[in-house]
Amino acid sequence: MLENIDNIKIENYDHVIIGTGPAGITLALKLKKNIEKKILLIEAGNFDYDEKSQEYYKGEVLNNCNLRKIHRSRIRAFGGTSMIWGGMCRELDEVDFNEWPIQKNDLINYNDEARKILLINRKYLKDKLIDKNIKLVDFQWSEPTARFNEFYKDKILNDEKIDLLIETAAIRVEGKKNLETLELYDHKHNRYHKIKPANVILACGAIENSRILLYSQAKSKFSFLNDLKIGKNYLIHPHYVVGKSLVEMKKIKEILDKNYMNKEMFFLAPPKDFILTNKIGNICIRIQINKYPHKTKEIIKDLLCVAPEYAKKIASLGKKKIDCANIKFFSSWEVLPNNNNYIELDENNLDDLGIPRVKVFANLDENTKITLTTFMEEIGKFFIDKEIGRVSVRNFFYSGDYIWPEDGYGGAHEMGGTKMGDTNKDSVVDKNLKVHGINNLYVLGSSIFPTAGHANPTFTICQLALRLGDHLKNKIS
Repeated sequence: MLENIDNIKIENYDHVIIGTGPAGITLALKLKKNIEKKILLIEAGNFDYDEKSQEYYKGEVLNNCNLRKIHRSRIRAFGGTSMIWGGMCRELDEVDFNEWPIQKNDLINYNDEARKILLINRKYLKDKLIDKNIKLVDFQWSEPTARFNEFYKDKILNDEKIDLLIETAAIRVEGKKNLETLELYDHKHNRYHKIKPANVILACGAIENSRILLYSQAKSKFSFLNDLKIGKNYLIHPHYVVGKSLVEMKKIKEILDKNYMNKEMFFLAPPKDFILTNKIGNICIRIQINKYPHKTKEIIKDLLCVAPEYAKKIASLGKKKIDCANIKFFSSWEVLPNNNNYIELDENNLDDLGIPRVKVFANLDENTKITLTTFMEEIGKFFIDKEIGRVSVRNFFYSGDYIWPEDGYGGAHEMGGTKMGDTNKDSVVDKNLKVHGINNLYVLGSSIFPTAGHANPTFTICQLALRLGDHLKNKIS
């Protein structure tokens, strides 16, 4: 570990990676195997969570979906947001890549490496079609949850190929046609410092990647970033309890295939044709099972509103124990790209260094409701056809209300802002994550996502980091 920014001899490094979350650390571990020189890994925070450091992540959020305070949903420290990560993992689906310049097959070869890094102990089960428009899908958990600050700190510190510099923030990049200078701020010694690296990879998370590039765009006299749509295509995942049902435990396990039950949960999603035909986003419905302790009266009470005839039947059974469950439908689903959702600098709100904080626009529209209701209606039909139970969907999702309920939120899965695409007309980086028109600047992480899918982004972030590692290796060799 470098104790002082003055110890940097930039000629010693093939790559400079900004950020030590899952993206940055995965890339560093990949690259170190195939370089002649060294990697410089830079982190703005320290090894531990620090309130003063978190202040730099503050910003204004303009939204209708109870988006969490953006300085709480991401962590400015070694390990990044993995410090508060739940460990839930899944690949993106094939349909999620319709607007990407790469396809699922371009990432699938990195699955084994990604699982190893994320401490996932088995392969994913293949999606299982249980109805024409419904499939069972598999989620995996990082077990124990791969907090990168815990599992990879010693590996990074003891690796001769990696130098770590903490408490040093990337401020901006400068150049005319290529990146020529990276400006840093040394929090330990309260001073600015400029270096001239060979390659820079920004891996600071969706919001901070956009902030650094927006500030570079605004302050550089000869900005090489002027024509790029930085901050656009901001994406989020809504998280809500969307409905409920009452089911017989034995029947639901038989029909849904208990092999796909993970942590007392099933996961249902629509197949590709259903998504494209209905022009909706991708969605996953998590069925959370809450078992009854054989309390017949409680079961009857819950049934009276949604299935009165069935309630009478249950009541006729008298004191017989009934193996039923009250299930909740929880969903995290895709918000389709929306021009009204974006990140910009707030010139009226500066941090302690005089740098504008961000203003984030994140709104859920009517199409977001349509994605949910369209698929939930299919699940409702399926439950009736298979005599599993009756599905109740929350009234709000059929209402014209503009402000979304407070019991959900816009998600901590910040994505977009530096979109991946074929040209600089509507994107920031190319299929190899290189900034358009610049030979030595790359952006890594969920900020490059053109679309969100329904899956948590961490697994895909690691796949992209591993793929970028191979690209940079081949570029150098």
